Amino acid sequence: MVVGEKMKQRSDLREALQKLTYGLGVFRPDLLEALEGELKPLKECWEVSLRGGLAVARATITLNLHAHVNNLDVPKSTTEMLTANQKEERFRNSVLTSFNVARERWPDRDLKRRHEWLDKEASKNLKLSVSTSRRYLENALDQIEQQILASGYIPVIRDEDAQVGQQQESEEQSPRPANEPPVRGRRTTRRNSFIGAAAVASLALIAAVAVWAPWSNEKDSANPVKVVSVNQMDTGDYSWVFPAAREFSAADLRALDSNEYDKYRDWFKGEGAVPVKKRSDQIVLEGLSSQPVEIRDVQVEKKCQKAYSGTLFDNPNAGQNDSIQMFLNVDEQIPTPMDGYGKPYFPAHTISLKKGERSTIVVTASAEKYACKYTPKLKILVGDKETTQLVTDDGKPFEVSGKLSGEEETPYDKYPSVYVGGVLNTCGGPIFRKVEPKTYTSLDTSCS
Repeated sequence: MVVGEKMKQRSDLREALQKLTYGLGVFRPDLLEALEGELKPLKECWEVSLRGGLAVARATITLNLHAHVNNLDVPKSTTEMLTANQKEERFRNSVLTSFNVARERWPDRDLKRRHEWLDKEASKNLKLSVSTSRRYLENALDQIEQQILASGYIPVIRDEDAQVGQQQESEEQSPRPANEPPVRGRRTTRRNSFIGAAAVASLALIAAVAVWAPWSNEKDSANPVKVVSVNQMDTGDYSWVFPAAREFSAADLRALDSNEYDKYRDWFKGEGAVPVKKRSDQIVLEGLSSQPVEIRDVQVEKKCQKAYSGTLFDNPNAGQNDSIQMFLNVDEQIPTPMDGYGKPYFPAHTISLKKGERSTIVVTASAEKYACKYTPKLKILVGDKETTQLVTDDGKPFEVSGKLSGEEETPYDKYPSVYVGGVLNTCGGPIFRKVEPKTYTSLDTSCS
């Protein structure tokens, strides 16, 4: 099979990704024209707007590429004497260089010369032969294509975000690491951070200010950071959903009549239920390394499906939460930690830990459309070496589910079994009462 025939069998999206690397990459002078032509599949799936001009379009593409590349799986290799982190850095730098969005950017070097630079001029740990750079690029193109297809063409970041990011990047004086995306984001009102579907599917992350006094350890652990404790917090919303339909007796419902949140939470977790729309977990971390430790990023390993449609216990918060948090949209295929104003938390901030110091992070995960199992992955710099560390819920992923939307007059008609509580239960008695999901409305005051 000749190369031309092989290319025809590839998708338009895959070909567009390939063509984006040709010539000067994102610095091609005809980028805007190409986005209406051979690169149109990328314009559509990343929602690249041309109204902001060349710089904003280029920034939108660059930010999406960085986010995709940060989530690539590194090809297996057994020949090089490098650590796993070094191999990861080299692979990602090679891919970014192929698109011409790495730290070293050349508005005047074509793809061939960029690969030659990696072969002859790059630093020792980043050096790659031209043939390996090409092989890495082909691998990355396949992975990025699958990432985009799996996301349902949800862009990592849109052009209005890129306008802010492009301005911030131009103001940044010091170069960023090759595998670190530039700061980006847009400012939103505090109200909009908590109201509407755009903010409901999110993962919130708060670095708390509390730091305990140091205490000594005999020697460093294998990990630079110790997870001292993980505790699911009271968010004010006490709604839970089961993956499948369940029925509960009056005695079961009376067991829920507790003013202690821990008992209430533990009952639902023990029965296999999942928090609805939002959960907050307080994570206490402790530095273990004798070298300086910086948490430079938090990524998320996640697996999602449609929101659970089993038995629903609906006990919503009666008021709005006006606190400012950081958000990571888990409806997007590649989530990025954001603050309450729509700006990325990292790399503008880091969490530093000396040996024996403790710091608290509050992770609030929310979901609107999906039921997601997720595991935060800390990207940690120890001295001059980067490593990663997972944070789990007692050895398992954290889990949260969106809430199915029924008809306006019958909001629960997609659930087989529903129990309402809190402000929805106007009948007194047990905290929850069973209602008929196909006919119940918010105006229903019957207590039979």
